[in-house]
Amino acid sequence: MRIRHVQIMAQEKLPQPIHHSALLVSRFTKDELHELAGLRERLYQQAEYLHRVLDEKHLRFARYLRELGEIGDGQ
Repeated sequence: MRIRHVQIMAQEKLPQPIHHSALLVSRFTKDELHELAGLRERLYQQAEYLHRVLDEKHLRFARYLRELGEIGDGQ
């Protein structure tokens, strides 16, 4: 019974995908879209900044471990 149900579902026509741009335009004003684009840009910039800060902290910690002799030069 379950196999037949799956076969019937597979034969049904799937709905067409909704284009995101059309969906956004229909639900937001131009000003809101502009504000959302700015928000997205700031979010990406903040994420890049946080990655740089974490990289710097990892490097400082690695230098600290090297000074203690916990890790070597990799040779």
